[in-house]
Amino acid sequence: MYGMVNNAVQELITERFGEATWQKVKARAGCDVDVFISNEGYDDKLTYDLVAAASAELPVVDQPGTPPCSGSDTGASAFAWPHCDSVSPRTACAAL
Repeated sequence: MYGMVNNAVQELITERFGEATWQKVKARAGCDVDVFISNEGYDDKLTYDLVAAASAELPVVDQPGTPPCSGSDTGASAFAWPHCDSVSPRTACAAL
């Protein structure tokens, strides 16, 4: 997967939860990359591991029967729009 995907995950986490949380996510995922190059390819497993680690580390709640965002936003939109206040592991993996 291109580094821009990993950059997006990193930016979401650092902007919403802080640098310390990003470092915890990286450690849980076993990621030793300090800077992702946007147009460089990375093993898909790294991206999946980062998302899985984020799902485990982030303080988010899955509310069954409740869409991840208001309106018609679903899936990947949950990562992109700040009005979304709930992202579950199911939604996070669906975004990829």
